[in-house]
Amino acid sequence: MSMIISTLAQGQQGDPTNTFIMMIVMVVIMWVVLFRPQQKRQKELRQRVEAMKKGDKVVTAGGMHGIVHSIGELTVSVKVAEGINVEFDKTAIASIPSAEKAAQKGAKK
Repeated sequence: MSMIISTLAQGQQGDPTNTFIMMIVMVVIMWVVLFRPQQKRQKELRQRVEAMKKGDKVVTAGGMHGIVHSIGELTVSVKVAEGINVEFDKTAIASIPSAEKAAQKGAKK
């Protein structure tokens, strides 16, 4: 850590190799802090969508809440009101609240 601070303090006087190393370190830090958590959330959502079953409550990317009526290969039929089923692409499912609550309970124990 002190090497990083001393390199920053030297400014233009530093060796070009140190500057290159600093840039690489910054990119790695940004990837770990910003991009990796987002990738993990996307992977978890994909797993939940694959494990989705009839009767699960879901929320679509457009904010529509409903209950899964049937599941196709690429689509999901969601019951949004009595007698009204709307068909969505599986990619339109933004969250599955019942599965998320179960995952949180499992993580707390």
